[in-house]
Amino acid sequence: GCGVAPRLELLRGFSPLLEVFHVYRVFLLRFSFPLRVSTIFNV
Repeated sequence: GCGVAPRLELLRGFSPLLEVFHVYRVFLLRFSFPLRVSTIFNV
């Protein structure tokens, strides 16, 4: 990991996919979520 949090480092040793999921979730929160909010308000 990039040293984001000690928990992520421990989880990375247990399940590496969690780190990938975390990055993917952050990506969705920064790009997909604003698009959803704008779409909801537009409708």
